[in-house]
Amino acid sequence: MANTEAEFQDTVALSTRAVCSQCAFGELCFPHVLPVAFQILFPLAREKRIRLKRGEFLFHARDQQTGIYAVKAGFLKTCLPMPDGQSKIVGFLAMGDVLGLDGLDRRAHASDAIAMNGCEVCVISLDKFEKLLEHPVESVHVRQLLAREITRLGEHAAALGTLSAKQLVATFLLDMSRRWEDRGYSKHEFMLFMSRKEIGNYLGLTFETISRTLSYFQAKQWITMHAKNVLIRDMSALHSQVARASWGSAG
Repeated sequence: MANTEAEFQDTVALSTRAVCSQCAFGELCFPHVLPVAFQILFPLAREKRIRLKRGEFLFHARDQQTGIYAVKAGFLKTCLPMPDGQSKIVGFLAMGDVLGLDGLDRRAHASDAIAMNGCEVCVISLDKFEKLLEHPVESVHVRQLLAREITRLGEHAAALGTLSAKQLVATFLLDMSRRWEDRGYSKHEFMLFMSRKEIGNYLGLTFETISRTLSYFQAKQWITMHAKNVLIRDMSALHSQVARASWGSAG
């Protein structure tokens, strides 16, 4: 019986590891070697999960930070509240992505995190997360996560200031393609889990410009779209569009 129970636990552990293999928390939740003093911190994200319905908030801007989160299933968006009462989308998150790092500085979140559909989020408590930073190997992984997020925000800000509408939409499609491929799915055919209005908000473009640009790409036979499903038929054409000088047509 003991052997059966042990085998069952091993099977569960392997299954969980497989499901979480693409998660940015993977190296933290499944460390290779840790001193005894750090072993009491585990399990990390596996001990608590939050389920959200479409439109529910994981956290609000200015909420006190209590943890770091990883998307296990579903999709979320992060939004910055603007002075005029509107909100600016600054990120779309899918399974394996980490959110909540924005609160590490002031211990309060800078953005809202909202479920775009039914989703499940794993949680690492802030106390455990900060304790883990004392371990040299694990702290390197955390710094990499922070650096990756800073780079993403910087690249997005630079793109908004320099690229034409067609370049922005092409860049967005290529980024989504890469993100789906990183998760083991096709880089040519995938679902856009956000609306065109949300894409426009993220890229600083109107709904009409997003629709017109996607129609242009379809007319060129670079992509085919059915509702939110995208088939990239000419990846090189999208790359070429991005590479064009920013003074090119923004139509």
